[in-house]
Amino acid sequence: MVILGAPRSGTKLLRDLLGCSTGCTTIPYGVNHVWRRGLPPTAPDHRSAADATKQRRRRIRSALLDLMRPPRSPTPSYLVEKTCANTLRVPFVERVLPDAHFIHIVRDGRDAAVSARERWTRRPTLGYLLGKLRYTSLRDTSFLLRYLRNLWTGFLTDGHVQYWGPRYEGIREDVGKDSLLTVCARQWEACVNRCLDDLATQPNDRVTVIRYESLVRNRATIERVIEALNLSDGDPIRTRYEAIVHDRSVGRWRRDLSPSDQETVDALLKPTLRRISEPPFSTLK
Repeated sequence: MVILGAPRSGTKLLRDLLGCSTGCTTIPYGVNHVWRRGLPPTAPDHRSAADATKQRRRRIRSALLDLMRPPRSPTPSYLVEKTCANTLRVPFVERVLPDAHFIHIVRDGRDAAVSARERWTRRPTLGYLLGKLRYTSLRDTSFLLRYLRNLWTGFLTDGHVQYWGPRYEGIREDVGKDSLLTVCARQWEACVNRCLDDLATQPNDRVTVIRYESLVRNRATIERVIEALNLSDGDPIRTRYEAIVHDRSVGRWRRDLSPSDQETVDALLKPTLRRISEPPFSTLK
């Protein structure tokens, strides 16, 4: 199972909820370095279906199996993988995992951009870095060195990492000339639009689309996910949902942004916000 979503759209929350089921085992961290193998370090994250050679498919599958949490007994039906940059390469992911069920979670881009801006400027904790190290194999040490250099150089010069999250086409130029909030908004826009376009080519029974706002406000949304995946033990998911899910972050862009920033991000994202306010999104509960 592949959870798709722009950064700060609830992908981690959904992964952790589904991981409560004995029918699922998870990879606890995004593993973009696994999906990027073979790409130059500064290249965007987009990959076409043609890039999924037989050798790459085999190596990525093997790496994902090595990185998953120890499976429970009985053997789970799903390996849950959540890497936000996969929104930019759905055809490639589909070739690597031809039996995958895709769950696309979509959040209001204005809220996602505010939250993403915080992550760009937040120094990672030692625990997070150690967790990353645990899920990085020896063959990916070059990735780890680039990751640490990204943190070190970025915080010393600009007060934030040089890059965080999916690398859309043009992100390098945008980081150099635009505000961080604008970059985060464009990152969300690129992830959502490409993912929606690519998922439209997939069979309906392999795709479940949900809204973040509906997930945190209405338990019926997680029930729909449980049903779509045919999970027989939904009770642990329901229990965890009741314990941790809240809607306090919905609409935070109106509280956390200045009037001028509100106007900027609203205008920038208006076409995509309109897209996710129309059917079928407007019917998602």
